[in-house]
Amino acid sequence: AFGSPYNIVTPFLQENTVGSGFLMYDLHSDPVRSIAIDHMIDCVLASIESSSEQEEQDFPLGYSCSVMTDLTFLHYAAARGPGTMILQPICPADDPHILTGFVANQFILDELLENLFADKVSGIHCVIKGNGQAYSYNVTDGMATFSGEGDFHQEDYNSLERCVVLTDNERYYVESPRYTFCMYPTDIFFESYQTNNPRVFAIGTICTIVLTSLLFLMYEFFVRRDAMKKEELLQAKRRFMRFVSHEVRTPLSAVCMGLDVLQNEISTSFGFQTTDELECWIQGHKAKAETIAEEEAETETTNELKALDAEETETVSTKTETKEPETILMSNKEALEWYEIAKDIQSNTQTSVNVLNDFLNYDKIESDTLELELTVVPIWSIIEEIFKEFKLNAEKKNIYLDLIFATVSKHKGQISVEGPFTRHTALSKEVREHKLVGDSVRISQVLRNLISNAIEFTPIHGCVSLHAKWIPQLTAEDEITDDF
Repeated sequence: AFGSPYNIVTPFLQENTVGSGFLMYDLHSDPVRSIAIDHMIDCVLASIESSSEQEEQDFPLGYSCSVMTDLTFLHYAAARGPGTMILQPICPADDPHILTGFVANQFILDELLENLFADKVSGIHCVIKGNGQAYSYNVTDGMATFSGEGDFHQEDYNSLERCVVLTDNERYYVESPRYTFCMYPTDIFFESYQTNNPRVFAIGTICTIVLTSLLFLMYEFFVRRDAMKKEELLQAKRRFMRFVSHEVRTPLSAVCMGLDVLQNEISTSFGFQTTDELECWIQGHKAKAETIAEEEAETETTNELKALDAEETETVSTKTETKEPETILMSNKEALEWYEIAKDIQSNTQTSVNVLNDFLNYDKIESDTLELELTVVPIWSIIEEIFKEFKLNAEKKNIYLDLIFATVSKHKGQISVEGPFTRHTALSKEVREHKLVGDSVRISQVLRNLISNAIEFTPIHGCVSLHAKWIPQLTAEDEITDDF
């Protein structure tokens, strides 16, 4: 039949499905199945011919004569698509070269695709190819449905082709067809995996960047505005301090000038050319009085003072016409007291002027442009003068002010302390000539702040003591004991 070289009948003798109607059906009468049966007979005959030793290697042990038919529509399941039939020969155990029958297994292609894909997979085009045949299937929601004979996949996705071989020569006779299973994506497949998430993410990222930039701009705006307000406030404060300093310093300077004129007039009335001459005489007189008070007892001092008063009275009576400065001073104690008061007022007024000058230097301090004016500073006299400025303030709080001068000296390895003295003029000439190099205004300001704070935080009837020493360069082994 159909050009077969074998005139045989192959009735279907047994089937595992009851009532199928295929019993005694001649499979060799079907063109597709007859070709597969002929290939199986050829394989068995070839194995008989190769049983000789010369051709033993052409059919090695384990060679299979199972065959597979071409794809065709099986009449009992034509609606499900094409299928194939696998034929396995049956030979007697004592003579494997005699073909007595075969076992036929029918296989439908949709069984291969069943449960192959997940339930949510769609848009896959499957093609089964072999022996010049091709059948296509479409996968929707995990189910493969037959779409027709031929290859209908979209050629745009050839680069994404994935194939696997279903049959090989090791399991079937060489003349059996070889089938390949290939898969291709479709537009539906990509649409199912398309999402707006990247676009939403990009838009969200851009919005976040824009919002962050706006926040930074707003922050910079408010910070800049706050800085401008602070700068305006600082400028206003500077203008106010300049104005106040100028307006207050002008009358204070006038007061200082008036007090200076008053002191000059008092000095002239006493017979001195300048206030410095009068000041030198007063300092010498006070030092003389202090020396006398220390050397003599109280009784002797009293007698001596009486004698001095008598001499001074006598001198005034004998030298009234000459009007020497000392005679005039002793007869005008009240004027001398006014001179001292004017001097103290001038000193405090000058201190106020210096404070106002410090306010004017406030801008320089903030801009780090303040420079120290280094000069030779008479430190002993500055300490004493500044100390006197606070006598009135201390007397108001009943605080005792104590100023002590001393000198530390080292001679032949022996350390000694000279003093204490209440005036710097009592120090040795060598020590009095020692000077400092610095800014006299800043040094005076530091001393004023120290004494002012000491008076402010000292209780009533307390004592504020200021010690000024000259300490030469000593070694680490030298020890100084402050016993005063």
